[in-house]
Amino acid sequence: ASSYPRDPLPLLTGKTSETTAIRSRTPDTLPTEFWRMTDYVNNDVPHNGRLLMLGSGAGYFFTTREYVADSGGDWVPYLVSEGKTESGMLALLYEQHFTYVVYDATPMRFLTEVYHNHVLASYLPAYLEFQHDRLILVKDYGAIAIYRVP
Repeated sequence: ASSYPRDPLPLLTGKTSETTAIRSRTPDTLPTEFWRMTDYVNNDVPHNGRLLMLGSGAGYFFTTREYVADSGGDWVPYLVSEGKTESGMLALLYEQHFTYVVYDATPMRFLTEVYHNHVLASYLPAYLEFQHDRLILVKDYGAIAIYRVP
C-alpha cells in the first residue's frame, strides 16, 4: 500500500511541496543521506555551472539546476581514459562546465561488485585518487559526498 496522499489538493494549493509529496511516496527507496545531500545542493550550492552526479540517476529532485546523472558508471572511465592525468581530468570537468561533483559510493559498489562492471572497476581507483587529491570535499554524508571543482 502506498503512503502517497490520494488527495492532490495540498500539493496543488502549495500547502505541500512537490519534494515532500515525492518523499512521502518513496520513503524507503532512497537513503536518508541522499535526501540530506539533495537538500544541501538545493539550498546551499550555487546554481551557476553544472552538477555531475556519479553513481546516481535521481537528479530530478534538484530545483532549477543543470546536472548530468550518471547511474551507469560511464563518466569515471571517460574522465580517466580521456583525461590521462589529474590535470587532464580537471580540464575535462572545466570543459563541461561542472562546478560540483556528487559521488554516491553505494551504486558504484553495486556496479563493480554485483553487476561486475570490470571497465568501471579498472578506472575507479585512479578516479578516486583524483577526487581525493584535486576536488574539494564540501559535505560528506557517508556513502554520498559532495565535491567542489576548484
